[in-house]
Amino acid sequence: MKIFDGLFLYEIVLLFLGILLFIALLAILVINATRNRSIKPLLFFFVFPIVMIGFPALGKVKFDKTGIEIDKLTKEVAENPSNPELQRKLKDAVAEAGPRAAESGDSLVKIARAETALGNQAKAEQTVNRALKVNPQLAAAKDLKARLADVPASNDIRLREAALANLKFSKK
Repeated sequence: MKIFDGLFLYEIVLLFLGILLFIALLAILVINATRNRSIKPLLFFFVFPIVMIGFPALGKVKFDKTGIEIDKLTKEVAENPSNPELQRKLKDAVAEAGPRAAESGDSLVKIARAETALGNQAKAEQTVNRALKVNPQLAAAKDLKARLADVPASNDIRLREAALANLKFSKK
């Protein structure tokens, strides 16, 4: 599911346990309120499920932000390949997003596109193949794979053009 793209298993478990704890606390709150008992001590415990639910959301937002940054940096590197600072930033963003992208086809395509812009054709092909394993119907992955197949080995200009064309294709 798209909701869980970019989340680790422990974050998904934390999310569900937070929801369960929140529901249990609501039930206890209703029981205490109907029996005219004080609910003040119980209110403190609502902090825990809120943190448990919010923590995975922060990871998801950070992952989504990194994906957007990867697309932006990929475009900049493809248009200005002689800038080592941009290349370093893109490599860092790919390294940061790599572990979270393992289960998301869209994220793997973004990483493959970045690897293409950096001139790593073999690595980009491997990443595209992983994306197609995750989602064989992913149009952006199929497009990038076809573009990479058309590029002769070690032709950096054509690789950057392929990355830009795939970026435009995926924005449609």
